[in-house]
Amino acid sequence: MKTDWLTQVIQHLERTGGTAVLDSRAVNSGDVFVALPGQNVDGRDFISQVLGQESVLVLAEGEAGRQNSGTGGEHSVVWVPELSRRLGQLAEALFAVNESNLSLLGVTGTNGKTSISHFLAQCLSAEAGRCGLIGTIGAGLWPQQQTTYNTTPDVLTNHRLLAQWAEMNVPYAAMEVSSHALVQGRVDGLRFRVAMFTQLTRDHLDFHGTMENYFAAKKQLFDPARSQAAVVCIDDRWGQELLNYRRDAIRVSGKVGAVANVAPTQVERHPQGLRISWTTPWGDGVTDTQLIGDFNVANLAVVIGTLGALGLSFERMAELLAQLTPVAGRMQPVLLKNGVLALVDYAHTPDALEKALQAARHHSTGRVHCVFGCGGERDRGKRPLMAAAAAARADQLWVTSDNPRSESFLQIVSDMLPGMPRDARYEVVADRAEAILMAVRDAVPGDVILIAGKGHETYQEIQGVKHHYSDLEAVQAAEERAQ
Repeated sequence: MKTDWLTQVIQHLERTGGTAVLDSRAVNSGDVFVALPGQNVDGRDFISQVLGQESVLVLAEGEAGRQNSGTGGEHSVVWVPELSRRLGQLAEALFAVNESNLSLLGVTGTNGKTSISHFLAQCLSAEAGRCGLIGTIGAGLWPQQQTTYNTTPDVLTNHRLLAQWAEMNVPYAAMEVSSHALVQGRVDGLRFRVAMFTQLTRDHLDFHGTMENYFAAKKQLFDPARSQAAVVCIDDRWGQELLNYRRDAIRVSGKVGAVANVAPTQVERHPQGLRISWTTPWGDGVTDTQLIGDFNVANLAVVIGTLGALGLSFERMAELLAQLTPVAGRMQPVLLKNGVLALVDYAHTPDALEKALQAARHHSTGRVHCVFGCGGERDRGKRPLMAAAAAARADQLWVTSDNPRSESFLQIVSDMLPGMPRDARYEVVADRAEAILMAVRDAVPGDVILIAGKGHETYQEIQGVKHHYSDLEAVQAAEERAQ
């Protein structure tokens, strides 16, 4: 049963041919502007600006019957109590996703979401023709993606994209589902064919407060009313705890000999990638991939569990996994002319940094260098943990900027240094490109340089301004300058 406000929105859009948007800057004639309070900006502050356009209806969070700030007629404001909690209802009504046409796959966890979603998009595009992808790097039909502001876009954008893909008969879509998205209702009203859990390590405690709250947010994706099947990596205590909630889950592991539905029996590391022997419910066998890093064993276990849940044989999975290409900014190799290997990676949590450095060590016959920093205006408690993780695994550290935002770089560094052992070899270099240049000049053949934290990003955010910057471009430029 549609409420009065929902009926009013639908009738308005049917009459004008517009759409519903949450960003005042994206409002066009005939649209519905959904004005909500936010963490940093209150959308209701832009109501008068939006009403200057023709035939715009505003749906705003507030007490019903509140004084209309519009001018009447087409220029009106509808006030709805707790509208933020009702956006899923609005999205479902406006953008009905045909679930018989499109199967939605959602992956959550601290690390691995981007790699897993991209691997699934590659496999399912090869298997079924097309696969949608929504996540950190962007949204679109694989391999084309447009940049999105958040890992998981707003609920209206998600429903709109998925409805479009379903209408186009795109059979699958893989989505990264962040903890923020689950708490803020950005996936409300969506139903997942398969929900996947990678693992949980410290991150976003500035938002969640505790690891228990962080886990509770992730757990929402596995509500049986929201996800039909579940694939859970059991390699940490949070995965084990999730099994108590979803006992029907496919259990996967990246550890050799683990008791799980999907697990490796042998892992061979080669310069060109990983060769892994597997045991699975869909057959046993070997996969060869171009991927670097033991953490990718766990990522592949989740992918195999998901493809199995979709009905693929192991033989077919092995064929698809052999074709995988690494994800941009995820252990992305750059072989320098002097024989030094640089790896560009998104690792920005202590656990991810430790695992990335461990992978770098496997490919080094000399020293391991690490260029890294910590983001501004984010969880300050993890800063010394990042320094400790880097010092434990690398021989030479270059502490530098990583999106300081409005925070002082020196303050960020002072928060990091308590985690640095007395005997750690490190340099503090504010300019990230300069830090990379120094690492390249210091490295000799056989060394590996891990450039961690930004991965695929093409900007450095300083004092509210995003300046163009790319670690990949910086290491390529450093090679030229170092000669």
